[in-house]
Amino acid sequence: MVSLARSKFNSLEGKWNFTRIIEDKITNTRNNIEGTCVFIKLDSDIYQYDESGIIELNFKEYPFTRSYIYHFVNDGVDIIFNDGLSKGQIFNRLDFNVDNCSDSHICNLDKHFSEYQFISDFEFDIKHTVVGPVVNYISFTSFTKKS
Repeated sequence: MVSLARSKFNSLEGKWNFTRIIEDKITNTRNNIEGTCVFIKLDSDIYQYDESGIIELNFKEYPFTRSYIYHFVNDGVDIIFNDGLSKGQIFNRLDFNVDNCSDSHICNLDKHFSEYQFISDFEFDIKHTVVGPVVNYISFTSFTKKS
């Protein structure tokens, strides 16, 4: 019998659309992002997550990309940076035995708090709150699996 955690992890494989709203509490600005992502199975316990999209900043559009590794470990998932200066470092550790899970960490002087809500095998949301001496924002992303 497949565990809830394994079933949830397996459901990630494939292509997804997402929308993201970033609310900057310091500047009182809101940025909208639309994009796509794909979870590519590297082996039974590892997916590579690659996202790309367009972000609106100051009335201009800019393309972006981001990559993570999702590693299934002991009914949980380690999300690991797969690009940039933090490549190889753990971003979040999640308990996949529940539909709502969270994690937090400190990066330099910034506190990061992440909440994941798994609505179904075809929909999930992520909320990241980041607070520090020069940053204060909330990022909310809603994912919908492509059919």
